[in-house]
Amino acid sequence: MVALYGASRFVLDQGNYDRVEALAREALALAQRIGDHSGRGNALAMLGAAAEARGDLTRATSLLEESLFSCRQAGDTAAIVRALMSLGHIAAASGDDARARACFEEALAYTRALGITWGVAAGLTSLGHLARKQGDYHHARVLYQESLTLHRRLGNKVYAAWCLEGLAAAASAEGQVEYAAYLCAAAAGLREAVGAPLPPAEQDRYDRTVAAVHAALGDELFKIAWAAGRKFSLEEAITYALADDDKQ
Repeated sequence: MVALYGASRFVLDQGNYDRVEALAREALALAQRIGDHSGRGNALAMLGAAAEARGDLTRATSLLEESLFSCRQAGDTAAIVRALMSLGHIAAASGDDARARACFEEALAYTRALGITWGVAAGLTSLGHLARKQGDYHHARVLYQESLTLHRRLGNKVYAAWCLEGLAAAASAEGQVEYAAYLCAAAAGLREAVGAPLPPAEQDRYDRTVAAVHAALGDELFKIAWAAGRKFSLEEAITYALADDDKQ
């Protein structure tokens, strides 16, 4: 069960959604056969995450609500957090910011109380996305940067890239376009290093940020920033993202 979940999590980051669904269905069948509420919840969460990544938000919501119910029955806090986070992202994408905030804040409260560092970082990034969506770019940047301080310890390139992409979008909206270009390039480089492309549902937002900073900088400056940012290691990307006193 754990192996099936881990495998599905890995191929989700690789963007192989057909394989995610196959593994998750196998795990779901096994969990239901042995009456494992936690396993059932995790399998449903992976099916929901695949549906969310494909942009099928109605199906994703249904699967994730089932997942949350099973995880609460099992008392599986980590799985509860994952389900809440995904439900929050779907609510935000659907325009229900109040529900999104409630989901993110509940997830963050769980993770802070239990010291689940990856969950705190993910919760901060998600709240940053929500603040940016609402036009509160300063607060978004504070949240993203707090998350990045945790990602420095965690070392996960995919989730650090997710945070850098959000920070880049907020910076671009505030006119810090060169800074944003470096961050977009750094995120692209980190994703390429681990073979983890952006989910289709998120690609368009990222492309709009890249297009905006490219147009603002012009071809030559954009090319220079992009080439430099793509070479950043995870540590260098985070250091650059946090050392922005002169970019405000």
